[in-house]
Amino acid sequence: MTKLFMSLGMILALTGCAANPTRFRDDGLYHDKFDYSIVFSDPDNRVFIGDEWYIDNYQYLEREKKFERKKGAAYSGRVYVDRNDDGSPERERAFFCDLELRHRRNNGMIWISTTELPKKFNETHLDVFLRNYIESLAGAIRVRTGSALGFHSIKVREFATQILEQEQSLLGPYEAVSATITRADLHQLRLDANHVSLRARIVLIRIDGMVRIGGRKGETKVWPAQRRVDPVTEVPGKILMMIGYSNSKEYFDEGLSDFETFLNSISFKKGEKWIPTGYTPAPQKPEPEVPSEPADTSVSPSTSEPEPETAPKEIPGPSADEAAN
Repeated sequence: MTKLFMSLGMILALTGCAANPTRFRDDGLYHDKFDYSIVFSDPDNRVFIGDEWYIDNYQYLEREKKFERKKGAAYSGRVYVDRNDDGSPERERAFFCDLELRHRRNNGMIWISTTELPKKFNETHLDVFLRNYIESLAGAIRVRTGSALGFHSIKVREFATQILEQEQSLLGPYEAVSATITRADLHQLRLDANHVSLRARIVLIRIDGMVRIGGRKGETKVWPAQRRVDPVTEVPGKILMMIGYSNSKEYFDEGLSDFETFLNSISFKKGEKWIPTGYTPAPQKPEPEVPSEPADTSVSPSTSEPEPETAPKEIPGPSADEAAN
């Protein structure tokens, strides 16, 4: 199964998921720059949801008693970053996500990733990011295939995506947009019209955080020309956060409750206070009431009820004696 979050940097063409300062404490994972945390459900065993889900993008070092982030090609890569908005992005290494959980008995994956937004994208609607992301999952994609473990060789496969449902929601103090999507292999669709490769639940929010600017490289006028790098500074900005869950069609519904548990384990720091997520759909705006016209109490002749018919009065006839005369 391919990792959906790996396409995030491709859609935004922004900063990618840079090497974010995440660290583990006794009660969970904390992000120092973006001020959010994910608490363990079982701190003693370092478990976020349950025993069925394990942490995949970190390894726990028993001797040092700490987590260390994995740096292989499945977890990080090179991205192009244009921090000073001069049109000349610089290349740097980035991690694809802040946290990735995998299910022990099926293809279930739960992840959270963060992307620093350039200022020009601070007001872009969340549903625009969402649709761009979903569209980026379609088309020809290079994936690892060939064995039951899901990796053996790299092949090109073509996929189609579809939004099954989309809604506005709330994640802590922030507005969010969420959607359930499906993805299908076009080659498999030729054999089975009902084929579905996987289903996913995606939640996007825009949070506050520190973003990096600067770092422009140029040439000095001294011969021989030397490269110089402007210092990178941090300023308050906006962060695009993606929280996702994906699984095979057969097991997707089974893991939805675990995904809701994961969402509710996230907290955001506002000032000195940590605000729990309390994930709920956003309240729908009530539709304006249309004033009803007053009822017409007048009765027209055509609609009036007819008076009940009365039986005709009986006219007495002549008596028998009068009839004989």
